[in-house]
Amino acid sequence: EMSEKEVCDRMISCMDYLNCIESNARNPLSYAHIIRQARDKDQEERLREMQLDEIAKNLIFAKTYDVTPDQVVSKIKTEKRKNKDLGLVVIDYLTLLDLDSEKVSSENRALAVGKATRRLKTVALQTGVDILAVCQLNRGVEMRDNKRPMLSDLRESGRIEEDADVVIMNFWPYYYDKEADPLLYEYAVVKNRQGATGTCNATFAAQFYAMLDSMSQL
Repeated sequence: EMSEKEVCDRMISCMDYLNCIESNARNPLSYAHIIRQARDKDQEERLREMQLDEIAKNLIFAKTYDVTPDQVVSKIKTEKRKNKDLGLVVIDYLTLLDLDSEKVSSENRALAVGKATRRLKTVALQTGVDILAVCQLNRGVEMRDNKRPMLSDLRESGRIEEDADVVIMNFWPYYYDKEADPLLYEYAVVKNRQGATGTCNATFAAQFYAMLDSMSQL
C-alpha cells in the first residue's frame, strides 16, 4: 500500500534516529522532516555518512499490484536464482494478494488464504528464504475491553496459524489509551515452532518509525 519512496523515507528516518542514539547526536531526522525536505547541515552530513545508496542495493521492491500467490512464488524463485544471498521476503500484506483467481466464494475465502500460505511455506522450504507475511486482524478486537491481539483475531486465520513457524502479534498500548507510555510497544510471540513464546517490550519512537530493544531514548 506504500510506494518505494515512502518505505525508504521511513527507513532513513529510523536509521538516522538510531545513528543519533549511538553517536549521542541531537535533532534526528523525522519522517516529517523528510517530507518537507527540511534538513539542517548536521542531518545532511549524517545522511552522507550512512551511504544510503549502498544500503539500497540490498533491497528489492516488487512494485506490482493484483499479484497472485503463484506469481509471488515465481518471483521469489527467480530472485533467488539471480541472487543466492537473498534471505528475506516481506509481503505487505497477505490478504492484499489477488485471491480471486482461486475461484472460491467469499464464504470460502479462508480456504484461498490457506492455499496461499501453503504455497509460501513450500517455496520458503525449497529456497531457504525466510518469508515475513504481514496480516491484518479481525475488527472484533475493537469491541473487546482488552485490545491485546490473540491468534483467533487473525483475519481468515485457520491456515495462517497452521503454516507459520512463528506468529508475532504487535500491540501499541498508546493507540488505545492516550494515558499510556507512548514509547512502549509490545511484541507477543504467540506461536514459535522451535522456541519459547511470550511478550517482549520494545521502545517505539513513532515520529521516526524506529524500534529499539530497550527503553533507551534521546
